[in-house]
Amino acid sequence: MIDFVGLGIFLYHIRNELGYTLEEAAGASNICARTLYNIENGISKPKLTTLYTLLDVYGVPLSEIQYF
Repeated sequence: MIDFVGLGIFLYHIRNELGYTLEEAAGASNICARTLYNIENGISKPKLTTLYTLLDVYGVPLSEIQYF
């Protein structure tokens, strides 16, 4: 079972470490800021394509999320 709350927290911390605002990350990934907010806060589960897009924008390999 995937821990989507933990995954959201991970994505939030990565975004902040990179210095992206929510709006900047949304623009760079072409994902709605509200959707990104909901993912980061565990409100919604990301589609696989959305997750891949975010990881690509953040420069994080898929292997980094294997523990969620």
